[in-house]
Amino acid sequence: MAAFMAAVAVLLAYAMVIALPFAAVGAGWMGYKWYTNQPHVRLRKGRERAHELYAALKRAQEAAKLPAPGDFGGTVWDEVAKRRSPDLPSFDLASKIMSMGRALYAYEGLMVDVVEPPQLSEIEEAK
Repeated sequence: MAAFMAAVAVLLAYAMVIALPFAAVGAGWMGYKWYTNQPHVRLRKGRERAHELYAALKRAQEAAKLPAPGDFGGTVWDEVAKRRSPDLPSFDLASKIMSMGRALYAYEGLMVDVVEPPQLSEIEEAK
């Protein structure tokens, strides 16, 4: 009987050596998942991500240096004048192309003012 009890004690010791690290890692993982799914944490991370996206969009708009829709025609005509060559289309054709280009440029909405993400409460964001 003593040998049986010794064997059980050794098996329990080995099981604890193997199972205890797994249990500690599992408990840590469950605690991490529980914390990251808390509403205040998710709200904070969502706000941070929204502000990061807003800042990236503003940087991209500034880096592109696109003309405003009203200045589009003048900017393009200046570029055409710089590159003036005998291969350019006639004035009538160029003016029709410019009017179509101006309409397409305005329709694309590349110069839309980006609104900064609002600061909402948790209840308002849940809606």
